[in-house]
Parts: sequence; C-alpha cells; structure tokens
Amino acid sequence: MKKLLILTALGAILTAPAMAVQKCVQLPTKGSGCSFSSSSFSIEIPISCSAAGISMKAIALCASAYADKGGVVSAGLVANTIDGETMSYGPYYCWCKLVQPVESKWVLASSTSNDEFSSCSYSCSQKCAEAMRAPKDVELDIWPIMLENLLVD
Repeated sequence: MKKLLILTALGAILTAPAMAVQKCVQLPTKGSGCSFSSSSFSIEIPISCSAAGISMKAIALCASAYADKGGVVSAGLVANTIDGETMSYGPYYCWCKLVQPVESKWVLASSTSNDEFSSCSYSCSQKCAEAMRAPKDVELDIWPIMLENLLVD
C-alpha cells in the first residue's frame, strides 16, 4: 500500500507540468494599434498591442513565392508551409507568420522580390512589420489575412 501511494504521488508530480493552461485572448482586428519592433537581418518581430493588453510575436523569412492560379505573385498569398527547397533559387520574397500567442499560416508581405537571399533577409522583418502596421504606402494590409488564416488544433 505504501508503494502504491508513493507511485501515485510520483506520477502526479511528473505529470503536473504537462497539464496545459489555456488562456483566451482578444486579438486586435487591426495592426495599426500595435507597435512592431524589427531590425535588419532579424527573424523575430515582437509586437506589443497595449490597447488589447497582449504581447505577440511574428517571424519573417525569405523564400521563393508560390504564384496564384493565374501565375501572379502578389502580396497576401497564403501558404501552409514554406518548403526549404524553395530557398535554393531566387527570386526571393518576404513571408510573415504570427507565432505567439497563436500561429498563422505564412502570408506574403510584398510582391517585390530580391535576386539575392541576403538582400531579402536584410529587410524582411521590416517589410513584415510595415505590412502588418498597414500605413497607406504599403501594398496590402496583411494583418487581417493572418487572422483569417490561423492554424487551429
């Protein structure tokens, strides 16, 4: 009986950290009310939405773009994954993805391409931040596209 109690207590201790805690958050419907921190050659984009009271994170990567059915590469294209093989040849395009507190599919930030991977990587996080912030001079506001394409378990 003593062994059973010890094993039960040990099992409870070992499984306690594995129990998940869920928290519901209200995501802002526009990125314009958030601040985005981005820098050259950075992958991560910390996002602070003070009105909503949450911190978020996005990532930015360069890869070749998949054209839509008409053969057109345009901002707002959505991809479930970015294949590593697409990074072996150009032109390179900047892709963005929310990763915290929720995960989205990849969204193409701009139809502007770079022939060199390093040129694309230099400004990709900044392009993503601008496209999520959606000032008037960007090609497309990608924030609502990201929210419409969240990955749900």
